[in-house]
Amino acid sequence: MPIHSSGVFSSGRRDMTIPPPIPEDVSEREAATEPASAAIESAGWVPVDAATGLWSMAFPVGAWEGRASALALPGGGFLVFNPGPRQERRASSVLQKKGGVAALVVANHFHHLGLRRWRAFVPEAAVVASANALPRLASQGHSGLVSLAAVEALLPSSARFLCPAGTRSGEVWLRVKTERGVAWLVGDAFFNVDRSPPGFFGLVARLTGTTPGLCFGRGFKYLQVADRLDYQEWVLAQLSQDSPRILVPAHGDVLECDDLALQLRERVEARLG
Repeated sequence: MPIHSSGVFSSGRRDMTIPPPIPEDVSEREAATEPASAAIESAGWVPVDAATGLWSMAFPVGAWEGRASALALPGGGFLVFNPGPRQERRASSVLQKKGGVAALVVANHFHHLGLRRWRAFVPEAAVVASANALPRLASQGHSGLVSLAAVEALLPSSARFLCPAGTRSGEVWLRVKTERGVAWLVGDAFFNVDRSPPGFFGLVARLTGTTPGLCFGRGFKYLQVADRLDYQEWVLAQLSQDSPRILVPAHGDVLECDDLALQLRERVEARLG
């Protein structure tokens, strides 16, 4: 499977502050790559940036495609962002052999379909979500979840959680500094599904503006954004600071290109401006 072709990998409030740039620590980055091996890739994890210890894996969600990501931690083990259904046994077993799963990160309060089975396979992992996501997740029967602060100390200095302002769903992103530029791991904020699914799901996708290609969907705008001005200001400021080159969406293909920040800006402004 080719890693990329034409830039695509195969398969609040207004007074918010933007976190400062992340200093790089070469020794931590090198340590993070130690668990990487052919075994991880043979289990279905595809390297986003192997030097940083960042992988992703697609999984089916009905007619949709979801995507989980795994980040190697300097203290050993992995953090899994957006753990999905129908992948937990295969995906978790190889990570367990390479140091274990220290944390599961729920991308927003809708992304919990695979959570129970993942927790059954990695019961020792902390399960974290943003403060805005925790109440609905609890109402869905997920107990014992804690805030992002519980695992922030585990992250390499190249990684940081980002909590976009103005969302009601508690969307959380993971920002990772790689050798090829900043990667954003997001929940439903951006889709990159190359074609609409068939039948009814395809109709819904087109009506909600989530396919084809890189999209900022109407579903996120109307269901997950509570304050459009706050959200837009926050995202545009973060884009200016980070200039991300790699997008790892929870739905669709990983996208890497030099003008990614411009493309994301255009889609946010077109949908919310």
